[in-house]
Amino acid sequence: MGGFGLRLPPAETLGGLGLAFLMVSWFLTLGLVPIAIALRLQPWIAGIGIILLVLAILASIMRSRSSTGVGGGSKMWRGERITYGSPYGESLLNRLRRMLRGR
Repeated sequence: MGGFGLRLPPAETLGGLGLAFLMVSWFLTLGLVPIAIALRLQPWIAGIGIILLVLAILASIMRSRSSTGVGGGSKMWRGERITYGSPYGESLLNRLRRMLRGR
């Protein structure tokens, strides 16, 4: 028995859409659009923008941080896993761990 799976877009996309809705809402408050319905739509558009921004923040906070899990932890390029190290080299603690590991 199958269920209905609703997936949200990535947090970056949600945040961009939320900001776009807020910008349209701000543009409607300037009065440059002489349509009376624009003033009635403005609070709804602003509300949708705020909801999308809140969803983006929550999706970003709840995103998996593990290197083996789903959602941005493991990056792949041409079938190989990409790992990022420190651009400043190995830290003193990591160097000590590596030297003492052989004992």
